[in-house]
Amino acid sequence: AYFCVEFTKSRGTYGKETEPFSAKLIQNESGFLEWTLASIKEGTKQQLVELIKDCGEEGISVKDAAEEIGKSKGMISRLRKELVNEGTIKPTKGKKPMIFNDVPDEK
Repeated sequence: AYFCVEFTKSRGTYGKETEPFSAKLIQNESGFLEWTLASIKEGTKQQLVELIKDCGEEGISVKDAAEEIGKSKGMISRLRKELVNEGTIKPTKGKKPMIFNDVPDEK
């Protein structure tokens, strides 16, 4: 199960406590179910990483990733920049697909 939680109205609560977050039910190493919580941005970032991994060497475009995940192209583009800076995906220019960087390029 995967949920996105967002407060549209709240009285007396503000700031960090009211930022949107995702909750995902996973099975831990012991076989028990547990909830993991992440900010929406981090949850979307992890979804994007998994999607790029699943696409293999052919990769996926920002537009297709945005449609698949259900987020804006702008958000996916910003996450793409972060993932390139972290070394998670290979740097590409223009509309070339995002490809997972499982083997670092030699310099």
